[in-house]
Amino acid sequence: GRPTPRFLSFLFDDSIKLLNPKTMSSYQVERQQQYGPVFKTNIFFRPTIFVTDEESMADLASEESKKNLKAFFPSHHQKLFGPHSVLVQSGEQHTRLRRLIQPCMSPAMVKDYQQVIDDSIHDFLQEMTLNCTADYVTMVPKIRSFFISLVLQILLGTTNLENDELANDLSIWSKGLLAPPLMFLPWSTAAKALRARKRVVKQLTKLVEANPTDGLLGKLVSFQDENGDQLSTDQVIDNVFTLIFAGSDTTASAVTSIWMILSLHPEVKAELQERPDLMDPFVKKVLERHPPAPFSMRLNTNQPLLVGGYVIPERWLVVYGFAGVLHSESTGWMDLSDDNRPSTASLAFGGGPRMCPGRFLASTELLSFCRELVNLDWRLDPNQDLEQRYTPGFFPVDGLRLKFTSQEDFSI
Repeated sequence: GRPTPRFLSFLFDDSIKLLNPKTMSSYQVERQQQYGPVFKTNIFFRPTIFVTDEESMADLASEESKKNLKAFFPSHHQKLFGPHSVLVQSGEQHTRLRRLIQPCMSPAMVKDYQQVIDDSIHDFLQEMTLNCTADYVTMVPKIRSFFISLVLQILLGTTNLENDELANDLSIWSKGLLAPPLMFLPWSTAAKALRARKRVVKQLTKLVEANPTDGLLGKLVSFQDENGDQLSTDQVIDNVFTLIFAGSDTTASAVTSIWMILSLHPEVKAELQERPDLMDPFVKKVLERHPPAPFSMRLNTNQPLLVGGYVIPERWLVVYGFAGVLHSESTGWMDLSDDNRPSTASLAFGGGPRMCPGRFLASTELLSFCRELVNLDWRLDPNQDLEQRYTPGFFPVDGLRLKFTSQEDFSI
């Protein structure tokens, strides 16, 4: 295999560099340049293979579809997402959960949420243009809060959402995913997140047991496969947490990146105003260069894998290095009408049999947001740090400070 960095030791492996927001992306690119697209290291005191090129990722996805790889998450993440989450499950149970969740989020089903998405984004941006003109405003917290609200509207099937307590608890819960795993300390962020999860579970249990018919929640509760199999109440609830995380933090990350690119490249914004048909390739290119998720880990459980011409032994970790493959290929802004180069945007939604089941919903939200945004005018605060770091979404250090400079016609 590729050479192992000599400075690694059992006590000081590469976990710190991989999990540090400042180096989470650059670590992958630098190691790729130094050792090649498939390289060996230690993560969480385990021997690990990183895969950071498209061809080898395709090999890994193929191997994962045929062999028994397990999702690898820290234990506190498993507690926060729940034992029945499609994110943390593996093997036959993961396949079953995907079979029962994916049809509820197919392109045809997503059309049912289109009006809710369009109306909510329209109202959010209208409010911003009215209230964010005098002083510079930090947009990332507002974008994150908005997408938590939006995903709840999609779940519950209503735009008249007045459950601030639920949204607040979900915000507390999501912060625990970024915190040290100190759940044994009652005042820690992780412990607060677990308590918030319990409060959310109580509310969701009441909603699920009422047999809802509206929104995505109604679809998850009622869907049955051809054999009559369907999700239990606990399975619905755990996967609602997963969908809320994917539909808020990671979508907010992608929207922030779209907003940054339009701010820094006014020629792209002008082109999209003239050519709305280029909106989809634009969003895909943003996802290529600013992937919301930097990597995804698997544990090779019981048989060797063949990836990129290398054999990965059993019991080793193997990592899809999404940031490595996408950031290493970022060579400046490309012509949106250039279709010769194949898109790698799908990597932003994961790889292999664990590709994000909500990718169609996320794409719909991103396109809707972009269509509204290109018709607005704003000015960035010149005194801010726009370097993006994973937290775990990909956000600028100073939170994208801006103010709107004119009010546009928001008539529908």
